[in-house]
Amino acid sequence: MLRSSRSFPYKLLLPATVVMLAVVLFPLGYSFWLSFRNMSLYHFRDHTFVGLEQFRLVLTEPVFWQTLAKSLIWTGVNVFFHVAFGVMLAVLLNGPVRGRTVFRTLLILPWAMPQYISALTWRGMFNYEYGSVNLILTRWFHLPAIPWLSDPTWAFIAPILTNIWLGFPFMMIVALGGLTSIPAELYEAAELDGASAWQRFTRSRCRRCSRCSCLRCSWARSGRSTTRSSCGSCRRAASRPTPRTRSSRTSTRSRSRTRATPTPRRSRSWCSCSCSGS
Repeated sequence: MLRSSRSFPYKLLLPATVVMLAVVLFPLGYSFWLSFRNMSLYHFRDHTFVGLEQFRLVLTEPVFWQTLAKSLIWTGVNVFFHVAFGVMLAVLLNGPVRGRTVFRTLLILPWAMPQYISALTWRGMFNYEYGSVNLILTRWFHLPAIPWLSDPTWAFIAPILTNIWLGFPFMMIVALGGLTSIPAELYEAAELDGASAWQRFTRSRCRRCSRCSCLRCSWARSGRSTTRSSCGSCRRAASRPTPRTRSSRTSTRSRSRTRATPTPRRSRSWCSCSCSGS
């Protein structure tokens, strides 16, 4: 039997490491080095060291703080609604819903479509005169039309709404994968121990989904610039496991009730199991 050397895994990782150093770490380090020099079109080859002068100029610009505030608002609002809508839809689709496969297919379409195509579609929907959004607001709700693409405030809100529509399906998939990994016996044990629906949700489902949700939020923050560039076309116009049958669930409950009264130690079992699984 052939045995690989201990250095074999590192040899497999070497090409990817070289590529990461070449396309990510080296440009990052080179940009950090240039931030301390006065390199520009006028000093492209004869740039000199200027210390923290570049940082002082940036921090004294009012546009920098406005852009930073918008970036924080953009990230916070998008990640919040991605997680909220994604987890809510995952909980609904994880239950006994008729046509669950059809709903999953329809809800994943916004994420499966190319982002630039979706952004162009939403730009047409945000048109002041002929867009479907303003037509619905004026004809159905009798509200005034909103200048989505001409007013600076609404031109910032429009890409946020577009990005929320683009991003919640992926969070739904991630949360649904975490929910389907929870065994049905865990819910039954919690229900027999007298746990409320809110306790079963927070201590079983949320803890199982917390790790994958954190990874999703990190991924969403790292990919925020790509999504903003695709959604920027709107602003440029202005400037499962198989479900158990009822009989099997009834038989399981009847066997559980014939046992001794659950002790406080058992009531902690489903909590500790959910914590360890997360």
